[in-house]
Amino acid sequence: MPSEPKPRSIFLDGRSWPLFHGIASLFLVTLFALHWTGMDAVFDSRISSPLLFQLREMMGYTAPLNPRVKILALDDSTFSYLGGPRLSYEQMDALLAHIAAKKPKAILIDSLLADTPYSMPQAAGAAVDVPVFSGSFLSDVKLKYRLESDLSTDFYKPESYLSNVYSIKHLNYKLDTHEGWFVYGHSRSYDSLIKGAGHITYNRDTTISPFYLLSDKTLIPHLSLFAADSIKLEEDQLRINNHEVPLTKAGRIMINHRNPDYFYKRAMSLRFFVQRAMLKQPEPKINEGDVVIILFAFATGNTDFHEGGPFGDIPGGMIIASMVSDILDGTWL
Repeated sequence: MPSEPKPRSIFLDGRSWPLFHGIASLFLVTLFALHWTGMDAVFDSRISSPLLFQLREMMGYTAPLNPRVKILALDDSTFSYLGGPRLSYEQMDALLAHIAAKKPKAILIDSLLADTPYSMPQAAGAAVDVPVFSGSFLSDVKLKYRLESDLSTDFYKPESYLSNVYSIKHLNYKLDTHEGWFVYGHSRSYDSLIKGAGHITYNRDTTISPFYLLSDKTLIPHLSLFAADSIKLEEDQLRINNHEVPLTKAGRIMINHRNPDYFYKRAMSLRFFVQRAMLKQPEPKINEGDVVIILFAFATGNTDFHEGGPFGDIPGGMIIASMVSDILDGTWL
């Protein structure tokens, strides 16, 4: 009987070229589709970046959290001490003055503080003048029964950041635009304590917009940017503290994520700071030049988790802390 022919490899009979040509073509088409549809940023943030962050963590190359970042969290202990998730106006006033006496670079409050404080005295105000900023959110419709944030100060004027260019239109990169949108933040009852507000929005593609452009004359920075010494919107690049900040095509920043354990180990209970403030005791945990981040949503069942992080869902305050650390160190992705 004639022997059966041995099966031949596709590498020998010429079929390999069309196969690999087809695979390569499909790969290129996929890349172009991601690029032209704007899905490349989503692919990076949802698929490739988590793998790289996990690998970096396993290899021990994760950027440490800057020691000047001080995280004060309203945890379960503080919740029990206060009897709820809010400080009275007297406690807030005393706490901010207490921290401000140590001359930090800034105090950033990861909260809207939209509700009117209770136990409000007739005359109140922080005893020491330190930049205190709270969170805000944007809406594409005007909300009833809510007062818009005051955006008349220099913090919200493009010319405060433009460098060697005449207007936003002369920038060779894009800023996230929400023209005509409305900004809502802290209750006006806190005006004597808080200088302004920054947005605390976490984009769906897991990025942060350094600015939201509301009009040619108005923009709102992310809350973390108030920790910077200098911010320059130059013609070809955004520079923070003299470091170039890489932006996506949509004008957004890729977050330099850390393992949540870094933050949990660094977070301090707000309870003890409030107690020392009310008793007028010395504050040993804050140093001059620190950036103090106060998280009012950190107790069990009261934490604002965001999806899409490389280490799982992550509290919003940790994203702000990570951004602040990168601002201080210039360690952008």
